[in-house]
Amino acid sequence: MKTARRQILKAFPLLVWQRQLLHAAESQAPYLGQGTMCGEVTQSTAYLQTRLTSATELDANGDLPGANGVACFEWSSKVDFSDAQRTMFQAASDASDFILRAELTSLKPNTAYYYRPVFGSSEASAKPGPECSFKTLPSGETDTPVKFIVGSCMNYN
Repeated sequence: MKTARRQILKAFPLLVWQRQLLHAAESQAPYLGQGTMCGEVTQSTAYLQTRLTSATELDANGDLPGANGVACFEWSSKVDFSDAQRTMFQAASDASDFILRAELTSLKPNTAYYYRPVFGSSEASAKPGPECSFKTLPSGETDTPVKFIVGSCMNYN
């Protein structure tokens, strides 16, 4: 290392340290530590939701902190996503507890759909997440049995 550079580094060690922290933070992508879900499904609509997190496991306080980043959802009626559509990217922030939600409309009744979040620290770095599926409700013209589940976000210790 040249002498002039050493002198600069000695004079400004905090600046160099902050730059390294900034670079480390930029290279760390958010996670989907709480997964992705679909809800409020009707014959023609559904809501997709996920939360960007800073880790994949609970911290010492039993919490899973959120993380800044962006996400959108891809959805398709084909398992290979060959006819996929995308929602707009949204920014995850503390104001919404890092939760991102999108409504799908104009869906066909009694149809299986496949979806996945596309997420990252920026749109340019966003990558597809795990694939999930749901089925819209049948039309009211037929008497068709349906199954559903109920979930809760209560934190039981």
